[in-house]
Amino acid sequence: MRERAETALAAGVAADSPAAEPVVAELVAAWLPTQAGTADPPRRDDAHARARLLEQLEAAAEPHIERYWQLMCTATGRPQPPSWSAAGTWTASALRAHPEPGPGLVLPPAPDAQRALYVYERVAAHVAALVDAVPGEALERPTPCDAWTVRQLIDHMTWENLMITSIARDVPRTDPDADHLGDDHAAAFRASVDALLAAFTGTGLLERTYGPYGAPGALFAQQAAVELLAHGWDLARALGASTDLAPEVADEVLEAARGIYGAAPRTEGGSFAPERTASAAAGGADRLAAYLGR
Repeated sequence: MRERAETALAAGVAADSPAAEPVVAELVAAWLPTQAGTADPPRRDDAHARARLLEQLEAAAEPHIERYWQLMCTATGRPQPPSWSAAGTWTASALRAHPEPGPGLVLPPAPDAQRALYVYERVAAHVAALVDAVPGEALERPTPCDAWTVRQLIDHMTWENLMITSIARDVPRTDPDADHLGDDHAAAFRASVDALLAAFTGTGLLERTYGPYGAPGALFAQQAAVELLAHGWDLARALGASTDLAPEVADEVLEAARGIYGAAPRTEGGSFAPERTASAAAGGADRLAAYLGR
């Protein structure tokens, strides 16, 4: 269970996203046989079973209990158990977001590949200009993303570009927590944009399908544009700059976000807060931010 959750984490699967539901179903199916000797054992994957598994995980993840087992292993000369922290947090969050079996991952319609590429190019150009304008002294400022500084936000956007590029080249990266910026945040971000554009146009990604659900590669371009515009808005707010980013395509990005994330639950501590109401004068990027709960 720990290894499967860590794999989902490394792949960037948000615990409260529709893509997490198949992982939760897999984990519950593997867990059910282990309950055969317990009182009133759950027989199938349902709300009761998921609630019991969540209860067990919350107990196992309690820091004092984890410390107890570490000390017991030290006292008895046994190997230390691997930390359950990250995997346990992800699995518990996924169970809260998916308290009962759902329909699984339902993919939005495949977008027009060339249009999706154009939209990403426009968003990337606007956000890159914003990143270029970030002075060194602003890198430690807070952002609307909880616990992320400006530097961490730019690093995350860079990572997302690099991650999709690695998928296109069939060598998925597993280093989300590494430093992807080095000494020049602007150069690193622009290099990640260039690498992803090259992957979109030179690897056949936009025409291929991926994963057990046959996700069209063009969805990667759409999702990259959504993530970049949303986080570009976060960066603009942190810098006190205009949030009117990529106005020529922002409405298309918002519609893409509705298709990709429309089924995502708005749970406490999840990827998205409840949708907010944008003002009548709000631009496309502001409406996107409001839709995502900013």
